[in-house]
Amino acid sequence: MTRTKVKSSMLNSLSHDSDTGILEIEFSNGKVAQYEGVSHREYMEMLSAPSIGKHFNNYIKGQKKAVK
Repeated sequence: MTRTKVKSSMLNSLSHDSDTGILEIEFSNGKVAQYEGVSHREYMEMLSAPSIGKHFNNYIKGQKKAVK
């Protein structure tokens, strides 16, 4: 997966695999995490959110299963 660099104080980059539903996030501290069950639509909504970090906290963290 190729990561897309994002403007966020919390996150450095995101990538998504539509076939597997895996969202991969690189945090600003360098940690990388993967979350399963994320649709392409959810990924696109995250990329276009006014605050990507807030979107992550509201819709991904704690609601999608972390796999890495």
